[in-house]
Amino acid sequence: MKVGWLRWLQNCSAMQVIEDKAYRQLSMKYHPDKVAHLGAEFKRVAEEKMKEINAAYDYFRKKFERQQ
Repeated sequence: MKVGWLRWLQNCSAMQVIEDKAYRQLSMKYHPDKVAHLGAEFKRVAEEKMKEINAAYDYFRKKFERQQ
């Protein structure tokens, strides 16, 4: 997982609401079905980015749940 996505989500998400919004924006932008019409290479890259985005979101979601 690249630290860039973690850092981006961390900077954008001081609260859980902002985390959710940032996650939704990134997942809509990089969803493999959204870029499938551009070709197989774009879809492959989008799938990798979605894995990174999901991992970062899971990390912050678990961190938030532990704080409560």
